[in-house]
Amino acid sequence: MLNQNVKGATSSFSYQTPEGVVEMDATGKILSANPSAEEILGYASGEMAGKPCYETCQGHDLSGNRYCFPNCTVMEMAKRNEPVQNFDIQVLTRAGKKIWLNVTTLLESNGSYTVDSRIIHIFRKVPSPMGAEYFFRQIPDLNETLNKSQGLLQSYQKTNHVGSVAKQFGLSPRETEVFKLLTEGHGTHEMGGMLKLKTTTVRTHIQRILKKLNVHSMLEAVAMALGKNPSEFSRGE
Repeated sequence: MLNQNVKGATSSFSYQTPEGVVEMDATGKILSANPSAEEILGYASGEMAGKPCYETCQGHDLSGNRYCFPNCTVMEMAKRNEPVQNFDIQVLTRAGKKIWLNVTTLLESNGSYTVDSRIIHIFRKVPSPMGAEYFFRQIPDLNETLNKSQGLLQSYQKTNHVGSVAKQFGLSPRETEVFKLLTEGHGTHEMGGMLKLKTTTVRTHIQRILKKLNVHSMLEAVAMALGKNPSEFSRGE
């Protein structure tokens, strides 16, 4: 069974949180949902209780594949007592509007799965994975990145290889311009003014540059332009 404190907090919602919290039984039937979950999904108070989770959410992944169904992957992992990684999913609200959620799943940790087992989903709304806003929340803080890139530039300013890197990875002329300004430590607003582009357009160019260079952050891209190994500056190091 769930730890009594966790179970009590989930069922009675004695803690205030803007995140949605849904508790399900071993079959995926919703036992309870906090007010935030009902608000996010557009349901009236108590309306979600008793409904199958898959029927309530009707979730799909980024490719449009159906994610929520009876005995879904999450349910199967719960039965095997396997931890479920944090994931993003597109769901339908009560009014039929498509929204994206980031979901954390809590499973019981006693090593067994019975008819009395419980599964808890904790979720929050996130931008669409197709938008630049979603992409930029995956990379380090912009100011920190720019500060570090400026430091790299000062140390290796004589070894700037923007042109060769751009040619090697097939950057367009405009992407090369943005890439060069990035290595010089300019921010997106500043680059927009210099190139007479909207800030969102600059960010889109940066997104495409990182994808073509197969790196995860602007700092790693700058490292490549300066002849350094981008793995030395990857996230978490």
